[in-house]
Amino acid sequence: MVKLVDSMRFLVITQYFPPEIGAAPTRLTAMIQVLLQQGHEVEVITAYPNYPTGELADGYKLQWHSKEQLPALPGVQIHRMWVHPSSGKGLGRIINYLSFAFSACFGVLKAKKPDWVFVNSGPMFVIFAGLVAKLRFSRPYIFNVADLWPESILKIRNMNSGFVPWMLYRLEALCYRKARFVTAVTKGIEETLIKDKQLDPKKVLFLPNGVDLSQFHLQLDGSELRRQLGLEDKLVFIYPGTHGYLHALEYVVEAAKDLQDRPVHFLFVGGGSEKPKLQSLAEGYQLKNVSFVDPQPPKQLAKYIAASDVGLIHQKNTPLANETRPAKAFPLMAMAKPLLFAGFGEGADMIKSVEAGEVIPPEEKSLLVDSIHRILQAGPDKEAGLRGRKFVEENLSWQKIVSDWLSELTSRS
Repeated sequence: MVKLVDSMRFLVITQYFPPEIGAAPTRLTAMIQVLLQQGHEVEVITAYPNYPTGELADGYKLQWHSKEQLPALPGVQIHRMWVHPSSGKGLGRIINYLSFAFSACFGVLKAKKPDWVFVNSGPMFVIFAGLVAKLRFSRPYIFNVADLWPESILKIRNMNSGFVPWMLYRLEALCYRKARFVTAVTKGIEETLIKDKQLDPKKVLFLPNGVDLSQFHLQLDGSELRRQLGLEDKLVFIYPGTHGYLHALEYVVEAAKDLQDRPVHFLFVGGGSEKPKLQSLAEGYQLKNVSFVDPQPPKQLAKYIAASDVGLIHQKNTPLANETRPAKAFPLMAMAKPLLFAGFGEGADMIKSVEAGEVIPPEEKSLLVDSIHRILQAGPDKEAGLRGRKFVEENLSWQKIVSDWLSELTSRS
């Protein structure tokens, strides 16, 4: 057992990290910033940034290994390891996962001895580097579960039996068995880990997504950006985040087609494997009330949210939604935007309990269109937006979330 001291050293192993944009880079950056503020040390092993486009980020040259530091994380040594850049899904994406899993094992040889190894999944193949670190340093690792691999992949591909599922479930069991702690990002995942995966409740920690209230705040004025976008006389719905298979955003584009004659505009901000299809669909319909914007860093994303009226979140109608609490909801709530949430599960339950907006079933275009008509007639529910803001202030600041997690980690070790 590791003897915890006032100042600890963490080695974070993750495939996704800034300057990439998304839930994992945002979550890890915030976690590390709080760790630094509390006097801890952090070192990172990650891939060369290529998500979600599959192209290397500007300013980077693909090598086997290089070191860097980011302005947002002063003093944090970041080891960039070789990866096969790829986007979308299929064989190229699998090679992308496995290539980093391989190179990250060698990245462990570059790192200093930590007190804790924090392995961020998905994909879960990063566990190989976590196991190498455990053996090399004789230190325990914390396995962070943001998505329930392999279920999230096998269910999408309808693979219920055979060698591949058997192998992946064996790897999953190894991840949990060798971990000192397993960290869940949602209560649904926490419940699945304890009930279905039969992990000891004392082994499971809770580290949910949060929001940076210093970046997403109420004082930001989005009127100038709204004017630049030509949306002054529109009711603007913003979808901020990954455009993936599990979001079924084609239903939103179809709803936009039915609303072409109404003063409403849909603003998609982000990237993902399904984005080209969505763009083609909108172009095929010659939609003037839909705009697609490239992924934005948090500071710029906040401006787009400020320039919008209602936050729109859509999920695919799948059991996987029961275990998700979409992180994209929190910046919207932090900026007091009422939500239109098409989905169910933990995220929908949270919106209902807070009364931060309207919840409807997913993949129901007619219901989506009807809800938008109602919002057009009544106007955005500003009181719902303010209730959402109050909720994140009290429960979802990164300072509170990470401090609570550290306290739990210390008390259980």
